[in-house]
Amino acid sequence: MIIYDPRSYSDILLRWEGSVLPQVLLHLVGTGIVSIVATIAQAQPDINFDMPDEGHKIFGFLVGFLLVFRSTIAYNRFWNGRGFLNGLQNASMEFMRNVCMFASSEAGWGKDPEKAEALKAKRQTFRRLITQLMLIAALKLRGTLGVPKRSSESDEGAVESPLASSTNVSGWELPAWLVIAQTHPLFTQKDVEGYTTAGGNAIFLCMRQISHEVFPLFKEKHYPHVNMLRTTVGHIKDILGIFGQCAAISDTPIPFPYVQMAKVFTIMFLYTLPFALVTELGGFTIVAVWILALGYFGLDAIATEMEDPFGLDINDLDTKELVQEIEQGSRILLEQLEKEPQMMWVEFCVVVCISVGRAFAHLRSPSVPGSIFHAHTFDCLAWCSRYDIEVFFD
Repeated sequence: MIIYDPRSYSDILLRWEGSVLPQVLLHLVGTGIVSIVATIAQAQPDINFDMPDEGHKIFGFLVGFLLVFRSTIAYNRFWNGRGFLNGLQNASMEFMRNVCMFASSEAGWGKDPEKAEALKAKRQTFRRLITQLMLIAALKLRGTLGVPKRSSESDEGAVESPLASSTNVSGWELPAWLVIAQTHPLFTQKDVEGYTTAGGNAIFLCMRQISHEVFPLFKEKHYPHVNMLRTTVGHIKDILGIFGQCAAISDTPIPFPYVQMAKVFTIMFLYTLPFALVTELGGFTIVAVWILALGYFGLDAIATEMEDPFGLDINDLDTKELVQEIEQGSRILLEQLEKEPQMMWVEFCVVVCISVGRAFAHLRSPSVPGSIFHAHTFDCLAWCSRYDIEVFFD
């Protein structure tokens, strides 16, 4: 996505990269040629295009309505997609924070130094899996996840090693990202084999692995109460739900008949417009047609750009940045936990206070909106505590 200075006219007007001008340039040439032909023909004594323009005015209003309505839909899809990406990032980081709080040697019922290394490895596993999840989700939304295909050159009956070559796993041709994953520290050999088998359902396999890593923490008494486990599982459900909303935008285009008719009417209107204007404007017809063509075709190109916000175009949302922020954020979170493990214990106490406060507010008035106010008050206190509580350890 292009980041620009909205106050700089030169940066906006002179930028070619990311502009819709290359997409409308061909139509500008086409309408210009038609305008020149109409002007030359109008100059002939036996040819007269003197026709009422009321029909074209109504036609232009219809085309403008179709394009504006489509652009509004496309903009809503783009803005909703941006909000969903923010929600995906927040849910992922909240999951990591929650898991690190309970997968800490400072949490649970008492401290067990013998489990410190195992818990440290567990936290690193969660970081690796959540980064994998965001990467797979980003590739899925960008349309580059791909599905492994059976290699036509491989013998299906032959016995191969799990990683026979850089692009072939047990007779399957791998997408580019899985080829890289074979030698990337983020993925293990088991991960590559599992995602190769899962294909387009790789994200659900990753979610299942995360869930299988969470439940043992509850069995080992790191979650004092099942409701706290439900909070962690709720974050996993939130991630899956938000991804589903992103996928709905990515996989569901604006209905084809609407887009088709909008484009057909736009072409019909602008390529016949010179014959309706040439009588009044003469040689200035080409200028008027160019201005209208730039507006109408430009509006159509803008809608096309915004319709799929997760694609590979330069104006699409940067899903790669989302993965990088999750990876860096989770790393910083774990580094902070290693330096100040008591921070997670204090946050654990804050979460317990929040749960007690919510329960108390609900018992006092389960049906009165005031209880919701009390619960939100505790949320505000928790938010402040999460960032300002470090002053107690200076």
